[in-house]
Amino acid sequence: MSIDDVTPQQWSASHLKWLKDKNEMVNSPDHYTVGGIEAIDYLQAKSTPAEFAGYLRLNCLKYLSRAGHKGDVLEDYKKAAWYLNKLIEVTK
Repeated sequence: MSIDDVTPQQWSASHLKWLKDKNEMVNSPDHYTVGGIEAIDYLQAKSTPAEFAGYLRLNCLKYLSRAGHKGDVLEDYKKAAWYLNKLIEVTK
């Protein structure tokens, strides 16, 4: 089967699945919940508010610094934004 054999409906469904999979790699990758708890929740529970804020800030810097050097640049920007949004959330 070639790309020419795919209907618009099949293309749309495939594209939506790809977008969902890409979104999960930013918001909640499967490998972050091994052991039954989201890794970020465990880290927050085991650190002080200042330590956790520092962790979030440094992850923002990490993803911004490596963008374009490893994998998908847009995915790295989205991960940096996720950590920044989490930092804003815990700083309120």
